[in-house]
Amino acid sequence: HAESLEINRRSGSLDGVGASLNNLANIALDRDRPREATGLYERALEINRPAGHAASQAVNLFNLAVLAFRDDDLDRARRLLHESLALREGIDDRFGVAEVLAQLARVSVREGHPQLRRDGPGSPEGRIAGDPDPHRTSPSQNAPSWRTGSGPSCP
Repeated sequence: HAESLEINRRSGSLDGVGASLNNLANIALDRDRPREATGLYERALEINRPAGHAASQAVNLFNLAVLAFRDDDLDRARRLLHESLALREGIDDRFGVAEVLAQLARVSVREGHPQLRRDGPGSPEGRIAGDPDPHRTSPSQNAPSWRTGSGPSCP
């Protein structure tokens, strides 16, 4: 992957550089080097944001949120997950939306809340509990139901 990163840099492929950095981060995480993985995911995000790659940004944000969750930084995890959720809804990625909502539920459980509810006390009907966006009422209804790959590292 390091060789791929260098080839993508030389060719000027921002997509390729972002993907290579994300893949190197996955390897670092597999080797139990979470700080290195965090830095690589952050660099990938720095490339993907200005390039407007919403799917890649959503994956980078999700991966960073998983690392924040692992470190018990639940506020950061929630913030990153909501940002990832907004991007995934914007590109009609239902699988990604479900993945993010599942991770938000894990954050909620770790905080001592037994469930993440769409309808509940103090929340307008249909609103995602804890969601900072008061206008979001549901994930996209028009998203494709398939996705290639699996796990938090696949766009």
